[in-house]
Amino acid sequence: MKKKSLFFMCFFSLLFFSSWAQTNFITPITEHRAVQISNSNLAIGGVNLTNEFTISAWVYFDENDVINGTDVLAQGPGWSINFQNGVLNMSVAALGGVIVDSNTPIVAGIWSHYSVTRDAEGYVSLYINGNLEGTSRADNSFSHVLNPAWLNPAVVTNIYTGITGVIDDFRIYNDLRTQSEVQSDLAGDLSDLGNIIRYYSFDGNTNSIIDFTNNSGALSVGAGAVFTGFIAPFVVPRVANEFSFTQVVTGLELATDIDFLPDNRMIVVEKGGLVVLFADGTQVNSNRGTYLDLTSVTNNAAERGMLAVVVDPEFENNGYVYIYNTFLNPNNTIQKAVVRYTHLEGIGGANSTLDASSATIIWREAAVPLAQAANVHHGGGLDIAFEPINANDPSPYKLYIVTSDESNPTSSANLASDNGKVHRVNLVDGSIPTDNPYYEATAAANYNPQDDVTSSLSTNGILTTIHSSGVRNGWRASYDQESNFLLIGEVGGSVTDGWEDVHVAVPQADYGWPTEEGPLANPNDPGNPILSWNHVGGPGRNDMPMDGTSSITGGVVYRGGNFPTEFEGAYFYADWSREWIRYAKFNFSGQRPVLIEDNFFSNSTGRVLSFEEGPDGALYYLTTTQTDDIFTFSGQVNRVNFDMDNTAPYGSGILVNTDDRHSSTVPHVVQFGANVLDAEDDAINYSWAFGDGGSSTQKNPVHSFTALGEYEITLTATDANGASTAFESVIITVGPAPIVTIEASQTNTYRAGDVITVNGSAMDANDGILNSSQNLSWSSSYALDGGTRPGPFPNNTPYQPGGITFTTPNSGNVESFLNSVNITLNAENSIGISGSETITLVAETSSITIDAPNEEVLIAIDGHITAPGDYTFAGVINFLFDFEAQTQFIENGIAYSFSHWSDAPSNTNPIRQIAM
Repeated sequence: MKKKSLFFMCFFSLLFFSSWAQTNFITPITEHRAVQISNSNLAIGGVNLTNEFTISAWVYFDENDVINGTDVLAQGPGWSINFQNGVLNMSVAALGGVIVDSNTPIVAGIWSHYSVTRDAEGYVSLYINGNLEGTSRADNSFSHVLNPAWLNPAVVTNIYTGITGVIDDFRIYNDLRTQSEVQSDLAGDLSDLGNIIRYYSFDGNTNSIIDFTNNSGALSVGAGAVFTGFIAPFVVPRVANEFSFTQVVTGLELATDIDFLPDNRMIVVEKGGLVVLFADGTQVNSNRGTYLDLTSVTNNAAERGMLAVVVDPEFENNGYVYIYNTFLNPNNTIQKAVVRYTHLEGIGGANSTLDASSATIIWREAAVPLAQAANVHHGGGLDIAFEPINANDPSPYKLYIVTSDESNPTSSANLASDNGKVHRVNLVDGSIPTDNPYYEATAAANYNPQDDVTSSLSTNGILTTIHSSGVRNGWRASYDQESNFLLIGEVGGSVTDGWEDVHVAVPQADYGWPTEEGPLANPNDPGNPILSWNHVGGPGRNDMPMDGTSSITGGVVYRGGNFPTEFEGAYFYADWSREWIRYAKFNFSGQRPVLIEDNFFSNSTGRVLSFEEGPDGALYYLTTTQTDDIFTFSGQVNRVNFDMDNTAPYGSGILVNTDDRHSSTVPHVVQFGANVLDAEDDAINYSWAFGDGGSSTQKNPVHSFTALGEYEITLTATDANGASTAFESVIITVGPAPIVTIEASQTNTYRAGDVITVNGSAMDANDGILNSSQNLSWSSSYALDGGTRPGPFPNNTPYQPGGITFTTPNSGNVESFLNSVNITLNAENSIGISGSETITLVAETSSITIDAPNEEVLIAIDGHITAPGDYTFAGVINFLFDFEAQTQFIENGIAYSFSHWSDAPSNTNPIRQIAM
């Protein structure tokens, strides 16, 4: 039974200052408070501004305020700083309204610092929490700077108009504040205020507001305004715009994990079994080569495939690399295994390889017949820990392997099953450490990692490689050597009642699955997550609450030394579904980490699958970008770097009209643009590649495509100090795409267990009929609440005459195909232009209602305990569900035992299977 609890997130800490630095013109503040106003305003008369000015304030929007253009931070005749469309912007009537707005939606219910500057040329910059969020310099026309109505001095008449909330630390400067000075303002610094002409920091007077620059008299607070001790925090978590986000690698195919060699070379593993080596992973567009090719022995169907990679800590001495892969055996079984390979330097750089003949099995699961293999929940956590048992330990390093339930929830709790566990073995040879919690000398002596993990069974029937249990779907594990903790990301279940968890590995801990997820019923249970959130109201993009599907990507504890000091020891993690990155700070001093704070960091440009700290101290993360409903992903590696003096260019990157992305004829002339900014206003150098051998160094080049084909457009921007960003590429198609048609042999619905055959064809204007595996392939996916999962057959399945036949699952994991299945036929003509057609088969569903004898009795369905009492749920018709009834309960002092099922009186077994 799940513990029902509320989950609160702390966004900031309030710091109360005992004293303020004074300038020669700031009146000492006797008591610091903020003022709360509801739909009112503060009239400050006519404050004259020069042609350069800065206006800033701390604002706390009431959670019930609908943030729009009526919420005004400051205004005067013909202009205002407001929050139209829920974002900070500057509006100027003479220039047609909004001239610049920010990228980040305003969040109510938290303090935020807003600052707006205008320079002598009329350009406006917007800052939120000290980060540049927009500038009118991005407007290529620059027409507004020619308007005298805007270049003339402005006048401020009112501040804080129409906002329901709290204001604090309001400042007006008659000079241009730099970004570092804006950040000084948000920190409450009063030591260097330049040409400040108004400063309101509220002293608690019940009748008036004092300007502490002595440039004006007291202001009336007006109706609906009250003073409050609820003051601005003056310290906010640093956020992503202070960092450089650089895409260093593109063009990967569903990459799943990354790691670095000590000399900056980077290893990327792809789900299909290819291991790629980059000559310098810290640099943009580094040379790449094939490090190891296991595609012929990798089972890549559904969520299976190559899952993780880790480099030996002693790599410079032994050259070892460990790969966690799903192997297809000759007898048509599959086994996930961790295999050690030895590096061959050869001529070096990206041309080095892993020696396939050196393969040594360190750990592998029990074999599963391919026909019975689960589609989903194959996990993927792998890391190495320095944990010597004593000075004579022959293997001071230990290898941790995290597995998942493979759609068999009860196996996670079964200590005789390798599913849903954290396994721990000696790195040197895969043997069992003597300090493993279930260690048994006899079992250890009989264990042979070259066989499989079942040979480690103890006399009590427990796999002695197990360290802890109860994992649902573990995705990523990272060992922090400084604190000596292994942190594990665990993906939750139900869209409406699921939890995403971060666990810490504790010997013999049970993380709760399948009976519990999220916070456990016993708060002292060592299996409790150290961080969790519910799928309803959990964190979303821009830190906005979100309901629905969620999927954690476990991260890393940052120890790189490149980030500001407050990030040392911070745990960076992500949500694959919701596409964001957060960081949590823990107190690692006790027996288990204790959460101190959990902060939003950045939206991600794709689905994050893995993190790694680079040799250069930067944070690297792997993303994939999904194309339509096809479960085939292009992959990218991204670098997050911090340089106090210089950040890399940023922005949305390549600009091209939608209509220009396709043309049926040549020549095809395309106007490209670059939306690229630089926080320090450095000069930017542009490097374009058009995929046909052409290139350009212009910001907004025009390029003519003279041959039919499909072209990938790339843009790399480098500032004057050498910081580079490679932006997401764009595809330009010149020529007609193949026309694809799919015919299904059944209706467009299905039931569990149905055998379905789908056929199709393609016609191309130049090549004619396309009907071979050279130019046609199939892909599939299951749809679930707006997201997709791997479908009933692998992507890029070669086309065969007669179509493709598959069977929809009738047991295992209903959530992976509850709504519908998408079948896609992909076609590519002789000049590389692609076309596709997708049909959707909708599941026929029904429901089952459990009539419990009272409201406390529990029923487990597929190993997962439902809410107590009567319960109704939906599923695909003919799907087989495993039910288990509670065998005893007590009511009014009377003990009751299970007797039979009411719909089957002769069935006296509390465990049964029911078809929907």
